Amino acid sequence: MRIAVAQVEITKDRELARAILRDSADWARDAEARLLVLPEYASGFDPGGADPNLAEPAGGTYECLMRELSEQYELCVIAGVLRTNPQPGLAPTNTLVVADGGEIITTYNKVHLFDAFDSKESDRLSAGDPGQTGLFNCDQFTIGLQTCYDLRFPEITRTRSAGGAQIVVNPAAWAAGPNKLAQWRTLLAARAIENTCVMVGAAMTGRGVVGHSTVVMADGTVRAELRDERSILVADVDLTDIELTRTRNPSLKNRRM
Repeated sequence: MRIAVAQVEITKDRELARAILRDSADWARDAEARLLVLPEYASGFDPGGADPNLAEPAGGTYECLMRELSEQYELCVIAGVLRTNPQPGLAPTNTLVVADGGEIITTYNKVHLFDAFDSKESDRLSAGDPGQTGLFNCDQFTIGLQTCYDLRFPEITRTRSAGGAQIVVNPAAWAAGPNKLAQWRTLLAARAIENTCVMVGAAMTGRGVVGHSTVVMADGTVRAELRDERSILVADVDLTDIELTRTRNPSLKNRRM
């Protein structure tokens, strides 16, 4: 599978966010990718914190465009969307939406809200149910979903790999700060190695975030990494390579609970 990761800068301009989505799909098509991954908050982002005013209902304009592009370009598209909560009076959800074949095939609501490093995401957002499966199938792969701060909690990635995921996608708007880039890189590599899965870190770039979208293979090798530029990262993932790594290092079978 060829994976395209769109490292883009998102603002509060939702019309611009849709234009970026369309441009990213164009890039992915030209790269002959099957899977396109955009960052957390791809539908609209306020660097000062999650802005509930940017929330759209399920099936809103951003998701409609995702559906259209997935069918037009035969792409599986994953993007972070700030979604209006269907339950009246509750804060929006930080949701990963997956579109393929012209349909929304699954969603995942971020479980671990970013209540750390002087941020308080839970003041503005509702947390997802920890019991979410967070898995879907694309061609011969099972793909797991998690978002940004989830990366710091190894049990969520382990749940994905235990559920059969060979690839785990982690879109993020990873906040900048002392040692934050080193932590991003280290955590992606650790999750890949301990779960013998491919980790796709799809990071936003721009003010207040670190960028550095990265694809780490199941043995911990960095297949591709960007810096802080606006660009697209392309990486090929082979199921046979993952299976070979799991044969050489059967840690998922050897673990004792």
